[in-house]
Amino acid sequence: MDNQKKISLVEALLMVLLSLFVDGIDILFSFIALTGIGMGVLIILPFVDGAFFAIIEFWLIMRGGFGFRQQVSVIVGNLLDMIWFLNLLPFKTVSTMIAIYMINHPNVAQMIPVGTGNLMAKVASAAAAAE
Repeated sequence: MDNQKKISLVEALLMVLLSLFVDGIDILFSFIALTGIGMGVLIILPFVDGAFFAIIEFWLIMRGGFGFRQQVSVIVGNLLDMIWFLNLLPFKTVSTMIAIYMINHPNVAQMIPVGTGNLMAKVASAAAAAE
């Protein structure tokens, strides 16, 4: 049971494809807004992003993404994707793939430091061990 992944390949592909679809909608709406034709589509974009965020968060929680690192990766990706010119980059897709990887490989997720204080403590201990 330990070697079995919490998120299957099919589920991961479906969620990544959904992320790519929503990133594509973001890019399409941004280009429509750049042309000046549809500045009103930028009003719709936060609702699409919010619905996608709710779907992905619910799915991650139901599949075992209770950890702080898994949730923060998706939250940061979605927040970065709400900035108008940054939404041309696929932050949602990348953050979803990172969260899926961390849920399927919990040992790797535990090695990632939560904050810089934790990182600085590891660097200091490594420097002390090197002396």
